Amino acid sequence: MQKAKKVYDESKENKRRSPHQISDCKGEEKGMSCPIGKVDERGIQETYRQGVSLLFFPIMQSLSLEHINEKSSYQVEPTDKDGFYQFFTDGGVHYFIGFMEDDVLFVKNSYQLIIANLNNHKSPRDSKVRDTIVSIVDEFFNRNNSTLLYICETGDDKQRMRSRLFEYWFSTYNRKALFTMMSSSIVDADGIVNFATIILRNDNPHLSEVITEFTESIQLLSQKPQ
Repeated sequence: MQKAKKVYDESKENKRRSPHQISDCKGEEKGMSCPIGKVDERGIQETYRQGVSLLFFPIMQSLSLEHINEKSSYQVEPTDKDGFYQFFTDGGVHYFIGFMEDDVLFVKNSYQLIIANLNNHKSPRDSKVRDTIVSIVDEFFNRNNSTLLYICETGDDKQRMRSRLFEYWFSTYNRKALFTMMSSSIVDADGIVNFATIILRNDNPHLSEVITEFTESIQLLSQKPQ
């Protein structure tokens, strides 16, 4: 789980690049780290690159720990990184959960969900972990009408299992009917199969556009270089 620790270390340095690499595509190539545009009176940055208009909403609305812990099975605590939280399981696993602005896919107002086992303790099936993470995600969507992207960790070749587990967790979510969820697999340049999932509220005004964008991005990233 060295990548998980890297996510935590990079988050403390306020780096915005995704800790998960699903292709050789860099942010500069996707127009994400070289914005040219303006900020209007609502604070929405309009970025134009190669005729594509992207809208960024850089400030995620803060989550309420009080609301999270009302439904969480484990006590969720803040960390020294905005948008990130932690909890400890009965088995001693230290989980680090948070949200980073996404720079992997061309999706408006999107964040990556980070789930890291910081101390690398074995984590058997624990319904309390599921309930705690679902509680955090639920509060995220209560506060933010955004797209949430989850890319499974690949460092130990257990990404398929993580993808299935995440989908199972979502299937038990009592408000799942209010959301749209899409999952897909991507084979990167090194031949590693990656699993990506997006979740967004059905009342997201960009729902159709985001679904199309995600599908096209997956197809683009899945193409083998000539």
